[in-house]
Amino acid sequence: MKILYLYYNQPEAIENLKSLGYDKCNHEIIIIDDGSEIPLKCDWATVYRIDKDVAWNMPMANNLGLSKIPDEVVLRMDIDHFFTLQDLKNVDEIKVDEKEIIKFKRLYNGNEIRPGKNIYLARVNDIVNVGGYNEIFCGNYGFEDGELMHRMSKNGFKFTLSNIFCRVDGDLHTKNLDRNTDINYKKYLRIIEKSNL
Repeated sequence: MKILYLYYNQPEAIENLKSLGYDKCNHEIIIIDDGSEIPLKCDWATVYRIDKDVAWNMPMANNLGLSKIPDEVVLRMDIDHFFTLQDLKNVDEIKVDEKEIIKFKRLYNGNEIRPGKNIYLARVNDIVNVGGYNEIFCGNYGFEDGELMHRMSKNGFKFTLSNIFCRVDGDLHTKNLDRNTDINYKKYLRIIEKSNL
């Protein structure tokens, strides 16, 4: 299992992961620096950088990350999400079947919230074989994860909810970016409509 994170101007999130012991965990952590103002330097993770700063470039950054870990299982998380080291060991023991997506319960400020579409354990080849993330969503916020999950569902993927909790720290999410979903929501609806014809 390898861990994939996307990063954009969030040094405090990297410090959080280090404080949790991620710098000493037994898994390779891959971080895609998606055009941050100051390039990320992190000697305990493998960092790949996208130099061009495109707003909400998550689909391309995710695809780049997946291309670096073929033929493996990936734990894909947002940078403001994390497991305790013990829970990370438990996640590593999960057997992921072909065309299966493992989702996780989440804790935010001690309260359980719905599982996120963007936090999952899966086989990289399965994601790549359905086309990976749709880069039509680059440049605007939202719906790239939902569209990928919809495509997986249409392709016969099984979704399994784990009892292991992923923690969320809202203070670590990407700041100062427009989170208006109107443009990507329209794109998402058009794609869903076409897929149902």
